[in-house]
Amino acid sequence: MNPWAILEINPVTDARAIKRAYAKKLKQTRPDEKPEEFQALHAAYKQALKLAEQLQEEATGLTEASLGASSTGLAENTNHERVNSERVAVLGGAQEVEVRPSADGISTPPVAEELSVKQESDSEPLEQSERVSPDKQSSESQETRDPDRDLRIEEFRRVLKQVDEMLNNHLEMSLEKNWDFLTKSPYMLDEEYNWNLGLSVFERFAQFNQSAVEGRGSTRFRPQVTPNILQYCDQLFNWRGNASYLYQALDEKLCNSIFNSLEIHESSIDPLQGLRGGGKVEAQSEGEFEEHYERYFFGDFVPRSVALFLDLVMTYMVVGSLATAAMMKLFDFPEAVAAAKVMPFCFGAYLVFAWLFECSKLQATPGKYIMGYRVTSQKFERIGYLRGLWRTVSFAFTSAFGLIAWIINFFLVGKLLHDRLSRTYVINMRKTHEEHLRRLRKA
Repeated sequence: MNPWAILEINPVTDARAIKRAYAKKLKQTRPDEKPEEFQALHAAYKQALKLAEQLQEEATGLTEASLGASSTGLAENTNHERVNSERVAVLGGAQEVEVRPSADGISTPPVAEELSVKQESDSEPLEQSERVSPDKQSSESQETRDPDRDLRIEEFRRVLKQVDEMLNNHLEMSLEKNWDFLTKSPYMLDEEYNWNLGLSVFERFAQFNQSAVEGRGSTRFRPQVTPNILQYCDQLFNWRGNASYLYQALDEKLCNSIFNSLEIHESSIDPLQGLRGGGKVEAQSEGEFEEHYERYFFGDFVPRSVALFLDLVMTYMVVGSLATAAMMKLFDFPEAVAAAKVMPFCFGAYLVFAWLFECSKLQATPGKYIMGYRVTSQKFERIGYLRGLWRTVSFAFTSAFGLIAWIINFFLVGKLLHDRLSRTYVINMRKTHEEHLRRLRKA
């Protein structure tokens, strides 16, 4: 078997090029649809990685040897280059033969020497009883190579069938304990089996959630795979660690539907704990999840001003309209006078609402949430109510300076006066998350 021919690339030493070719071929060879072809593809992938590593080590060793022996002349360097070229030619044919230089400087494969000796010693033809047919040799080599292959394929199909049944059970699919059958598969710790099963489960989850979002009629209100189940399976199959390969193997829209959900939930339960350590997996309390990225983007001044305007309008529509109607009825004020008198009251109500919303799980007022912004501490975590109260007081204090504070904030590049006083940030989480996904796709 020539792994380079199966992957449709030339012999290379770059592991990333081999992985890209493998991910490209995966689109045409699904493990659940063509298990035998996929087994051959994956075997070629692993063999190509091994050959590439051997080529790289050989090239590195030859370079060091040539540098160390540069004072001895060009003859020895020429001999090394001849050995290297013969090694590459042999590896290109998908089987490795060690080439050793003889005493006269000519490289001779040891296999050829052994064959010549054997032919001289065994000159008599084999008896009919000792001859083995090619079909029998192929069958014996196949059994020796992978005796559990059929068992793994059967187990693979059984688990996928159970996954499909669980997806159709809308009442039980959101409970992590109902997915324990994934960890009970006897081949879960096998690298090849884990990757194949993880890819198929990922695709099924993505298609299930996508059809629920885009569905009509009876499927319009169908539940989706919940984030806690996605996180549970991510710990089993390391989806986020293999994000770049998943984006190459599957549609980008499908991958985004899973990775976007993974960002909003984190489970403290390790589903592989029982498999690795032999102990029982015990339920643990789930901690609050904080999103962490390599790079963050601060909210711009103009969109934040738009968010403030939206918040004030919504506050007036909810609180101001009711207060205006109450003043007109109780004190018999004209509508214009009543509306003017409730303005300070509406601003005070906005301050209270902003304090509560920014310290909640939303981490933003409705206006900021619409713009994709979140309020965080300087460690990019959710702020507490005391810090949130100080942030609200700082905003009220700087607002008292009116236009002067507005002009100063315009030149502070996202870190406004009350942000600096309260030691908080307003992060453009939408842009930050999109940049994070873009980096994953390019990794």
